[in-house]
Amino acid sequence: MNTATLAALEANHSWFESLDAESRSWISVLARSGIDGFVKWFSGEEFEPETVFDAAPRAMTQRISLQQTVDLVRTTTEVVEQQIQTQLPRGDRQALQLGIMHYSREIAFAAAGVYARAAEARGAWDSRIEATVVDAVVRAETDEAVLSRASTLGWHAESKVVVAIGGAADASAIHALRRAAAKLGLDLLLAPQGDRLVCIFGGTAITTELHTYELVAQLHDHFADGPVVMGPIADSLAGAHESARSAASGYRAARA
Repeated sequence: MNTATLAALEANHSWFESLDAESRSWISVLARSGIDGFVKWFSGEEFEPETVFDAAPRAMTQRISLQQTVDLVRTTTEVVEQQIQTQLPRGDRQALQLGIMHYSREIAFAAAGVYARAAEARGAWDSRIEATVVDAVVRAETDEAVLSRASTLGWHAESKVVVAIGGAADASAIHALRRAAAKLGLDLLLAPQGDRLVCIFGGTAITTELHTYELVAQLHDHFADGPVVMGPIADSLAGAHESARSAASGYRAARA
């Protein structure tokens, strides 16, 4: 069944062929773990569906997407169903067909849980990195290590940047701010610092100060009530401290 599953993946899914040898090997291990799990589950042994994914390293969630994992579950299920029809006694087939249908649903839910937790962990880690980058800009400590951290968050090194500071709103408003900034063509690094929200905007949308001011003004509603102050445009993230200093000074004055 395991060999037949890998053959079906190769025949029906182009992404499988594009994987490196190590990832293909781990998929083979996952397929085998899933099939062995079905045997345990159907025989009534104590079995937790998520243990199927314990066979692969956590990094697999970064190499193989959730959609590809769904393809793996679906393909494995189809292969097992075919094998049931040809390799097992006729009297056992109906019960096994029903069993594999229920089991595949359990595995699909387990896969969703694994990817959700992985995404949550990556999000928390990215937020910590983002906060250190923003703090380094505010403190004028933007060295190569900080720029490297920013690049892991998708920051474009050659982009002009501007710092804006406003009141810190709740998490849902911050998510909305990220979406709204992306729609305007702005890259964004942000971090709450006390009751204020420090935002570093970048991207090709930043041209003149007037145009950039108009863009940032469109995001005003995503901050807490009060002023939003923008500093001058800097040529790069490495030189953004002056923009941060000016924005912070203006924000303090506006709040006074």
